[in-house]
Amino acid sequence: MTLAFCACGSSDKPSEEATDEAYAPYWTDEQKATLDSMKQVDDEGYLYEMDYSAEYNLDDIIAEGTKTSPEERAAFQKLYLSESEFDVPEKIYGSCTGFATKDADGHQIMGRNYDWDKDEQVGAVVHIAPKDGYKSVGMTDMGFIGVAKGFNTIEEKECALYAPLFTVDGMNETGLACTVLVLEEDGSKQETGKKTMISGMVVRMLLDRASTVQEAEELLRNYDIVSSMYASREDNELGGSDFHWLVTDKNGDSAIFEIVDNKLVVNKTPVVVEGDIEGFDSMPTADINKNVKIEYPKEDKGYLCVTNFYVSEGYKNTHGEGYWRYQTISKKLEENLNPTTEEAMEYLKDTKYGMNDVDCSVSMRSDGDDPEVESNWPWITVWSGVYNTDDLTLTLCLRENYDKAYTFEVK
Repeated sequence: MTLAFCACGSSDKPSEEATDEAYAPYWTDEQKATLDSMKQVDDEGYLYEMDYSAEYNLDDIIAEGTKTSPEERAAFQKLYLSESEFDVPEKIYGSCTGFATKDADGHQIMGRNYDWDKDEQVGAVVHIAPKDGYKSVGMTDMGFIGVAKGFNTIEEKECALYAPLFTVDGMNETGLACTVLVLEEDGSKQETGKKTMISGMVVRMLLDRASTVQEAEELLRNYDIVSSMYASREDNELGGSDFHWLVTDKNGDSAIFEIVDNKLVVNKTPVVVEGDIEGFDSMPTADINKNVKIEYPKEDKGYLCVTNFYVSEGYKNTHGEGYWRYQTISKKLEENLNPTTEEAMEYLKDTKYGMNDVDCSVSMRSDGDDPEVESNWPWITVWSGVYNTDDLTLTLCLRENYDKAYTFEVK
């Protein structure tokens, strides 16, 4: 499988000769200050923190997919519109988990596991105070856009300046939190005559401009959303992956937004996944969906959870994943609807990628791989985060190490 995003510069780790003093001649003082603010958080260099003070012209990018400066345009095209491609392994096992509920103090929280390649991924906690938007804290997978540990080369720094546009989960100063999760279906492409927005921009746009779930819905209905994977294909063919979004706010409202039959569908009640998920480890992948039954009771249970299958009623999943993770997280919430931050992190630990993912084990066996061999597990839960919409804090555990937590806040 190939992804049509292109990594800027080399994907190799920076050499010892690389200098931290180098700047591109066209960078503004604000861009330089943004890069200078980058600091390493963990001991191994898998997590950084950045105070983003430069302009990223969200309206221009949404409207045109480009910026005005030739240099910036070239860099953006490398990220979204290049003909170049980089390969990822054909066999990828694992994905993400999210949930929203109230904590033990009655404050709305959002939990999220982000799973991806265990060797390449470098996370960044990005603090932003946009001129015409809400302050926020969010997570960007810098490794996905071609940044290695150290951020030493000009090419990597160029990519780092696009960190806001690749936010995968975050929370703003009003207490709105949101995250995006992948779906194993062809990318969607709405064509109703509205302004077009690449799906990768949704989290950033909502963090900047929405204070409630209702406002988030209104904003999304103003656009035709096109899958990032689809929009970046030179041949304009449908392909890649689709996405859905979990959004929650300080008032306790939550929704899962999906594009189904090119229409925005809003889901506010949890589905029920029935089936003996634990028994799937002896089944071929194609048989999993035959044994999963999804019920739609339309009952408000005070929580929502989401993994990697559609939750919209009437949509038949053909490549759904994450059923056992959904069952696990929903069961935890049924048993304890209002967890503390520590308990919420335990829920994420129970659904981490690790070497305990049932869906992945099934896929491996059907592909002829042995799930007992560690090298067959190229992914990891890169981070687990719990967002508190009341005190505006993010509690983060890194790379499946749940003995150490980092805390950040909306500045």
